[in-house]
Amino acid sequence: STNSGINWGIVSPSPTSVADFYSIDMVDDNTGFICGSKSAVYKTTNGGINWDSLIILNIPAGSILTEVDFVNSQTGWIFSRYVTGYDSTIYKTTNGGTNWFKQKLNTSVSSANNIYSACMLDENNGWCLNNKPRPWKTTNGGTNWDSTKLGDNYLAGLLYDIKMVDAMTGYCVGANNRVYK
Repeated sequence: STNSGINWGIVSPSPTSVADFYSIDMVDDNTGFICGSKSAVYKTTNGGINWDSLIILNIPAGSILTEVDFVNSQTGWIFSRYVTGYDSTIYKTTNGGTNWFKQKLNTSVSSANNIYSACMLDENNGWCLNNKPRPWKTTNGGTNWDSTKLGDNYLAGLLYDIKMVDAMTGYCVGANNRVYK
């Protein structure tokens, strides 16, 4: 949309792509990224007119990429629900998507590496949600992640989305009518 959402046009990243897209993050008016099923990651540098497929060598084929989050045009993360053993489900770039390296949560349970949502505030601070109903926090750009606690020790379902307003205030939502601040 270029008129405050009154009208929307269809922009196809690729005429041959069969991926479902789960997340988009526009860094500015021109630069943005999308990700989704089948390990699909695309980048635009002209406001969505054209999208280039990014080949990320260390993401397994068929991965479900649930979240893309950039804090500037160079530094960003992709989070995944795809798990093979204890392999990484977080991928970080510091050069605009040209190269990516693996990161992962500090967990020894394979399924706990499934990530549903994330919110990175800057190059160091961010949060993500996995299938353990607790937010995970990093203060060093994703090198380490630590599980945080919820006010009621919630264990009866999943948390699906997290948004941080700033380093002190955030919200997450989940199953069983749960909203946390």
